[in-house]
Amino acid sequence: MIKPIKAVIDNNELGQKLLKTALLLIALVLYLPYAYVSSLIIATAIFGLCWQFFRKSLLKYKGSALAFVFLTVTALVALFNGNFLGFRRTCVFVAMLGISAVARSIMTRPFFEKLLDTVVIGGLMATIHSVIEFIVNRNMPNYRSQAFFTNPNFFGTALTFCILICAFKAATNAKRVWLYYCAAVILALGLYISGSMSLWLVALIGILLMLIFLKNYKLLAIFCLIVAIGIAAILLIPNMIHRLD
Repeated sequence: MIKPIKAVIDNNELGQKLLKTALLLIALVLYLPYAYVSSLIIATAIFGLCWQFFRKSLLKYKGSALAFVFLTVTALVALFNGNFLGFRRTCVFVAMLGISAVARSIMTRPFFEKLLDTVVIGGLMATIHSVIEFIVNRNMPNYRSQAFFTNPNFFGTALTFCILICAFKAATNAKRVWLYYCAAVILALGLYISGSMSLWLVALIGILLMLIFLKNYKLLAIFCLIVAIGIAAILLIPNMIHRLD
C-alpha cells in the first residue's frame, strides 16, 4: 500500500501536471465566493507539499525564507489573539506565495497564455451572473451588481484585471484576437453595471500605458478614438451614467 503511494509522490512529472491543473482550476474559480477560492488555494498548497519539487521550489528564490517566517509569525499572532479571520487570510496568503514560487519554476509561455485565458473565462462567467443579478434587481434605483463579491468595487477591480488581460492579448496579436475584443466588451458591460467609476480611469490608463510600452501605435490610435466616442456619448446622452448626474 505504501509503495504505490511513494511511487506517485516520487513522480515529479505527475506532480507538475497536477499542479498545473490546480492552477487552472484556481484561475477559473477566482470570481467565486472567497471561502471556496481560499479553501482550494490552501488545499492545493498542502497537497503540493507531498512532492519534492514543490518543497524545493519554495525556498529557491532570494528572500522567500524570510517572507515565510514573517507570515508564519503573523499567522500565529493572529491565532493567539483570537483573530481567526486574520489567521485564515494569512494562511491563504502563505499558500498563495508558496504556489506562486513553485508555479514560477514550472511556468512556460504556452501555459502562461492558457492561464490568462482561464482567468478571462472566469471573469466572463462572473459577468453573466452580474447581468442576471442586475436584471433581477432592475426595479431598485442605481443598483450596482457585485456578482459573488461582497462589494461592487471589488467586483469591478477583478473585471478591470480581466479587461487588461484582453488588451494585452489584443496588443500582442494573439490568435483569434476577435474573441478577446468580444470578451472585453462583455467585461466592460459588467464594469458598467458594477458602478465602479474610478476603475474606468484605471482601465483606461492601464491600456494606454500598455499600448505605449508595446509600441502598438495603430491600436493606440483606435483606442483613443473609442475613448473619445465614449466621452462624447457620456456628455451628450442624459442619464447614461447615473452616478455622474
